[in-house]
Amino acid sequence: MHPQYEVYALRYALHQGRQASENFIAHDDQHSGPMPLAFYLWAITGNGRTIVVDTGFDEHMANKRGRTFLNAPAVLLADIGIEANDVTDVIITHMHYDHSGNLGLFPNARYHIQEAEMAYCTGSAMTFGLLRKPFEVENVKDAIDCLFDDRMVFHDGDADLGGGIGLHKVGGHTKGMQVVSIPTQRGQVVLASDAAHYWVNITRRSPFPIVVDVQDMLAAYGTIERLADSPDHIIPGHDPLVLQRFPRLAHNPDIALLHLAPTQAPAMRDATTGDTTIAIVGMGPRGLSILDQLCQQLAHDPSQAPIQILLFDNKPCGQGSHCAHQHEDLLINTVASQVSIFAKDRQLNGQPAPSLTEWARQQGYRRVADRFQKAQHGTGEVISDHDYLPRKLLGEYLAWAFQQISALFNRTVSLTRITAHVEDIVRGPEGTYRLALGNGTTYTVNCVVLATGHGVRKATAADANLQAFAEVARKTNPHAAYFPAPYPVTRLQDIAPGTCVAIQGLGLTAYDVISTLTIARGGRFSGEGRHRVYHPSGREPRILLVSRNCLPFAARGTNQKGLAGSHAAAFFTVEAVQALQRDASARRGSPQLDFEREVLPLIKLEMAYAHRLAEQNQNVDSASFAPSQRERDAIDHLLDPLHDQTFEDFQHFARFFREHLEQDLDHAFLGNLTSPLKAAADVLRDTREALRAAVEFGGLTPDSHKIYVDTFVPATNRIAFGPPKQRNAELLALMDAGVVSVTGGPGNQLVLGPDQARFRITNSFKQENFEAFADVLIAARLDLYSPLTDQSTLAHMLLANGIARPYLNGGYHPGGLDITPRLQVIDANGEAHEHLWAIGFPVEGPHFYTHALPRPLKDSRFCQDAATCVEQLVQALGEHRSRYLPAVAPGPSGVDGEPARADVETVGAHCPTLADCD
Repeated sequence: MHPQYEVYALRYALHQGRQASENFIAHDDQHSGPMPLAFYLWAITGNGRTIVVDTGFDEHMANKRGRTFLNAPAVLLADIGIEANDVTDVIITHMHYDHSGNLGLFPNARYHIQEAEMAYCTGSAMTFGLLRKPFEVENVKDAIDCLFDDRMVFHDGDADLGGGIGLHKVGGHTKGMQVVSIPTQRGQVVLASDAAHYWVNITRRSPFPIVVDVQDMLAAYGTIERLADSPDHIIPGHDPLVLQRFPRLAHNPDIALLHLAPTQAPAMRDATTGDTTIAIVGMGPRGLSILDQLCQQLAHDPSQAPIQILLFDNKPCGQGSHCAHQHEDLLINTVASQVSIFAKDRQLNGQPAPSLTEWARQQGYRRVADRFQKAQHGTGEVISDHDYLPRKLLGEYLAWAFQQISALFNRTVSLTRITAHVEDIVRGPEGTYRLALGNGTTYTVNCVVLATGHGVRKATAADANLQAFAEVARKTNPHAAYFPAPYPVTRLQDIAPGTCVAIQGLGLTAYDVISTLTIARGGRFSGEGRHRVYHPSGREPRILLVSRNCLPFAARGTNQKGLAGSHAAAFFTVEAVQALQRDASARRGSPQLDFEREVLPLIKLEMAYAHRLAEQNQNVDSASFAPSQRERDAIDHLLDPLHDQTFEDFQHFARFFREHLEQDLDHAFLGNLTSPLKAAADVLRDTREALRAAVEFGGLTPDSHKIYVDTFVPATNRIAFGPPKQRNAELLALMDAGVVSVTGGPGNQLVLGPDQARFRITNSFKQENFEAFADVLIAARLDLYSPLTDQSTLAHMLLANGIARPYLNGGYHPGGLDITPRLQVIDANGEAHEHLWAIGFPVEGPHFYTHALPRPLKDSRFCQDAATCVEQLVQALGEHRSRYLPAVAPGPSGVDGEPARADVETVGAHCPTLADCD
């Protein structure tokens, strides 16, 4: 992580007599009015560095040019504690008179300038009076003096000044125009200088009229937006609003503190007028799917009315929990060829949108040994359709998809990324919503989609007890620690080698923890397939595995079905579920089903059918199929391997665990069509729509819904949604190396004694009471979302304001917000919001299994849900426009016969910022 700096804007002069029509290449004099220029230089301090950006002009130059001189730059710098002699570096963004005067003020500084800029202001361009006008010959001479004093540093393009401070050549305004990016406590700030005189130069995409290359200047706006963390992080070179939007120095109101959050939001559209504003709260994969659907549907919008889309997330857009900077050994648990972010028929630039595998190949990624990295052709191997790729590559893919989708919006749609959490939503005037950030900034919008992704639970009483125990234990055991959640896994770096770590949970999260504590610490595997050997680095802790049932997650079987293939259900189908519901309504007066008595038998029948299909090479007549006792026993054992199982002692259980893991791995290598057990397990993935039809929106009786969530869902996750088979082969190798071992067993307990300094895990077997001790306990599980237990301020405020309510099936709360089947949020009074939707994890409760990414070539609930939201959203936009915007009368057409936009200036005057992900 880069150091963080303080950044100041210092206003030293004004030009009051400026008209708006003078500040844009494209303008309409009818709407012109006063639009003054403010003159700034900037200072960067922190981490032992003092840097000045541009040097302003003096009072003599102010008089010569007709400017109002306010403050000497040296005085302004002194007000923030900077003495001219202490400045080590001066960045000259360009050589215009108002940015390069006072060069002699800093006797000990090096001056950083683009080589193209020096060549421009000393070359043949200066033979033209118009081009020469913004320059002053004395300033150019001073720069040459610095050159001959060996204090001029030339850069040719982008440059890193160290500590995260970057120079970026953009051109446009002058040949060597450069902007500066700086990491601060609130994010990445970009000093745009004269690459953008005003914020509105960027939002209108209309440059200031002093420009050498219009195309370069327009392109610079996109560069600035990509570099900045949000529109708030872009600082234009001459906008008086800088001093209005940012906190000012208490004793000098001409100095703004740019490293602090703005006290006033950037100019946004007013959602109570004809302009339309949409908020997507959460820009992980679910938010990205909403954005993509909007992009497709608005592409055919005939109105050409302006729309602003606000994207709220404090993480890079698209990635969500799939950070592109995480360790490369953390894998996704689905073959990458079956992972996409796009609907099956989505086109990008005339080509089918790529899956994760196709994108990775296009980007030059190849398998090199056990790693996936960009490599020249001939190095390593081509990524196959059977590879499980690192989650960091999924993060890169999602960020790339965001860039591609953003670029496809037409010019009337503006995207604004806001790097912050929304902490409150309340109803505003005339059907609008007000969104509040933690710094007090509010945004009024017409429509909101909640796509906030994974939740994090509030600390429970058990968490508090474990944390308190660890704190007391640390007095005698310095390694004692409790982690209520392992993410981000970088938190685990402080666990010392040799420490004994208990991982509580054997699901996918546990595999992330194991990888973080082993191969991420320098260990490595050798061998192929099932036969792997682990070579420790010596930096690993000793790892104990424990969970409620202490059953290992089953490995994914080798995919033999192709990219879009799936089991063709004969018994557990949507139609069969609907027939059960009709029968229940007729017999009991309610369509609600009993999961164990009515739904589970159909699921087991389908699994047995798939089991026989694999055994008999797919030649089975479903009409006459009846499972044998052997097949029924196999399915029962698959779902519950511990049924009627007892263990004499811990060694007996440890052998059972190992044999179960090895046998499952044998079946995984056979494949999901060849292995009867893997074929049966895959039914649980391939018949999800039937399961949704049975479960969603109170489809089960409340009591059986709880049984379903507490028992069947964990069993399904264990046998059908486990890790890649290589992970379980590696787990066996880690056990052989003595790095990982299983402890406890079914029914184990965690005991905290007052005189202990370690966590104690106990288990009673028939002939032995077994116990093990650990210094560190890591709870390796993901929390289901519930607004009642989620730790976010937004979840609390949604309930407190009555905007939303928890979903209930009778008296049972499986999790999630209450919604309509059309994903509209239901408020505390039971009324559905017309323009507020929720999607993904926040509605896991009324919905089921909302987190699976789309599969290429298949219709996906993921994309269907996004389309459901966006269809209503676009309809709402039409209603809003018909209320506020005048109809477009027949008349002259725009370019290429498109309808001319009504009231172009009113639209353009409020056009907001297109802000990129990075």
